[in-house]
Amino acid sequence: MKIKCLARIGAGPLAALAALSTPVQVAAAAANEATQLPEVKVAGLRDPGKMVLTDKVEGLPGQTYVIGRETLDALPFSDATDLLRQTPGITIGPSSPTADIGDDISIRGFSSFHGADAAVFIDGVPVNSPNGPNRHGAVDFNWLTPDLIERIEVIKGPFSALYGNYNLSGAINIVTKSRDKSSATARAGSYGNYSGGAVYGRDFQGVTPFIAFDYLDRDGYRDRARYKRVNSFNKISFPVLDGTLALRFNASFRDSTGNGFLSVDDVESGAVDRRSATAGSIFDRSSNDYYTFVANYVPKGLTGLSATVYAGRDEFSFFDTAFNTPTASPDPADPGFEPTSFSTAERNYAGWRVQQSLTPFWPERVFLTVGSDGQFDDGTVIGGTAVEGEVDDVVANQSRNQRSESIQAGVFAQGQVLLHPTFKLVGGLRWDYIGTRVINNVFADNSGQHDQSTLTPKIGAVFTPIRPIELFANYGGGFRSAAATELSQNRAGATFNDSLGVAKLDSADAGVVLRLPLGLKVSGDVFTTTTRRELRRGANANNSFEVVNVGETRRDGYELSIEWQVLESVRLQASHVGVEANLKDVAVAGADRVITVPDDTQTVSASWFGAVGVYKLNADFFGQRVGRRPLAADGSVYDDGYIRYGAKGRATRGRISATLGVDYFPERLGSDFVFLNGPVIFDPQPRLNVSGSIRYSFD
Repeated sequence: MKIKCLARIGAGPLAALAALSTPVQVAAAAANEATQLPEVKVAGLRDPGKMVLTDKVEGLPGQTYVIGRETLDALPFSDATDLLRQTPGITIGPSSPTADIGDDISIRGFSSFHGADAAVFIDGVPVNSPNGPNRHGAVDFNWLTPDLIERIEVIKGPFSALYGNYNLSGAINIVTKSRDKSSATARAGSYGNYSGGAVYGRDFQGVTPFIAFDYLDRDGYRDRARYKRVNSFNKISFPVLDGTLALRFNASFRDSTGNGFLSVDDVESGAVDRRSATAGSIFDRSSNDYYTFVANYVPKGLTGLSATVYAGRDEFSFFDTAFNTPTASPDPADPGFEPTSFSTAERNYAGWRVQQSLTPFWPERVFLTVGSDGQFDDGTVIGGTAVEGEVDDVVANQSRNQRSESIQAGVFAQGQVLLHPTFKLVGGLRWDYIGTRVINNVFADNSGQHDQSTLTPKIGAVFTPIRPIELFANYGGGFRSAAATELSQNRAGATFNDSLGVAKLDSADAGVVLRLPLGLKVSGDVFTTTTRRELRRGANANNSFEVVNVGETRRDGYELSIEWQVLESVRLQASHVGVEANLKDVAVAGADRVITVPDDTQTVSASWFGAVGVYKLNADFFGQRVGRRPLAADGSVYDDGYIRYGAKGRATRGRISATLGVDYFPERLGSDFVFLNGPVIFDPQPRLNVSGSIRYSFD
């Protein structure tokens, strides 16, 4: 059986490919520049490439991308996760139709549930949540609106020693703004999408407040798809010693109702309307309250001491029928007939990150970064089956009731040596310790204390035989800590698994970058990754959505991209990524495919900046195709892939700026999410979505 499904996917490959030509700022600059590197437009041979000495991602060998503020402003998205869609080879999908909380993020064939196979940071603060209700290491930063982001850094592969736990497919660091013009913005879009926000930003003799408030109310394309979000983001920056100290407090409140996944066959036959909610999802809903305090100090220049301390609280509740096998219709007289799974969680955390960047021995040839990071976590997760939206408080009726207390601590060093003007060597090493105490309130005998540690090496090199050509190669280890549900299983007869170690990964890549005349840049690489004890959903025949250990996996792939700065105001990009992902040591011959990993992905984009009279104008267009995805490990069921197009235009005159954006994908069976759970199910998305905004600046 093959299902053709063209789905909603993300935008603006423009920015990611544009980031390929964004160089590092190698000189000492403004006081807050270590936190916010400006996006510098440099074309052709003026791009210094990866031979510079720096601890920023631009100096690493391999496929790294920097999405700057100008590019982010051009992308037609209201959710922060969607901003990654433009990066070559990265795909985004919803983890559930019930909430915009914790999307799936796929990098180099890791189509990870809730983004748990990528290490994600905001201003250096880890986003991955250990031992969460949905997935160990789950990522959720959709509370963060695009207007708050200054820069996004993406490293493909586990090749930076600055990042530890969950750095499997790569690392993503999001840098928030420290300043902006005071303004007010109103937005509107299709299907009852309304939002607005206000920003206050002034410079008072070096003291810079940045205060932002945002409200979103969205009816949604499908029935019972209401989503509300309220954000308060407050940051103040001021000079301290020879650097800048930034204090940030943010609070986010999100609530949504859910509508379940629909059967592709039912929608295709016309038996079910694609905008309808499943009958049993009447009680589906979710909520999330999120608070964070961060203090961040950065030096003025490229070297010096930087430090971050932070603390936060995360509260989450989730009622959902989406992961049940769809039924034709529950008993109409009893809308609570279909059981609803629920999860509630509370988590308190605090941590630190300190690092020193220096140029010892030979400043023109050696750059070294050493540091330490760590985090304390204390959280409780309760899960089970709810009847008509009510939680069963009886512990014996719950499938999970665990309290997890953990500490993660790591030390790292990463150095760069310019052995010759044409050859740079990069090496790193980090050691991590993770201690976890699990109190299992349902199966008390499965409680216990667990300690684990690991050493992960990194090494890479860049060789420039002639100036337009860069050759690079990398090897790196990655890991994830053991999950509480692995250590303390939620079933009778099990024992605490105190002998379980971290799950390790080995990855390598090699490639070439050609910086040609006339603003043309071409790059390509091949990569291979082997993962032990990979956690994935879809391997349990009795419950396709249960996250289980699928053992050892291997991914082999390649990436090709081209960028052409045709004129100062016109830029074109295109990319192609192919991945083959397989299970090792399978029980059934031929059932070796890692499900939902697309065979290939292509992106194309074009951007234009200019002026007509008194109006400043810019326009962005993109198209993206995601190839076939196996929905069954034996290859018996495939989704044929999906396509999406998008465009956004902006006009600015004086204090007023207006935007108009359009998203379009042509097929009726369109969705980011397609899965085999008995029948093939999906979360339908609108074929056409139009949005617009108007902003008034007070400065």
